[in-house]
Amino acid sequence: MNPSIDPAEAVAFSGYRPDKFPFPYTPDSQAYRSLREALYRAVTTACQRGQRTFLCGMAVGFDTLAGLQVLRARGAGYGARLVCAVPYAGVADRWPRPDRYAFDHLCREAGEVITLSPRYFSGCFHARNRWLVDHAGLLICYHCGVPGGTAYTVRYAKSRGLPIQNLAEEGPEQLTLAL
Repeated sequence: MNPSIDPAEAVAFSGYRPDKFPFPYTPDSQAYRSLREALYRAVTTACQRGQRTFLCGMAVGFDTLAGLQVLRARGAGYGARLVCAVPYAGVADRWPRPDRYAFDHLCREAGEVITLSPRYFSGCFHARNRWLVDHAGLLICYHCGVPGGTAYTVRYAKSRGLPIQNLAEEGPEQLTLAL
């Protein structure tokens, strides 16, 4: 366990990369904007419950969008603290420039950046996902059944008895109507 993180006060994120969402994952998509606002509401609600530490796995897509909503909540006075859980040193080195920019911005603005491994190894992303769940008291996710890392993380969280708030259960249509 990391002594700077109290799991009772921490929330982890897990969700899809842009190509796995069931809607266009672009800022001009209504479903994307609705997801962004649902994430923001989930973050501010957690803050109001006293869960103000947010663990971000730093993958492109849901993770980085969630991290940005934590910074937004912090700027609005909610006392949110972002912890970036980087799976291995250099993970973003070969990413496209906009994704590297978002990664670097989140790391600069985070209260803490934890690099879990000095180098890539087979299974490093699953190790990062377990670390997130093991250090959190709540998982906020977007999972609609697509196999992969998010499915793995949700299964692991369930096996550990972690409460899960799945934003996909609202669906993009419901997210759109909620605005």
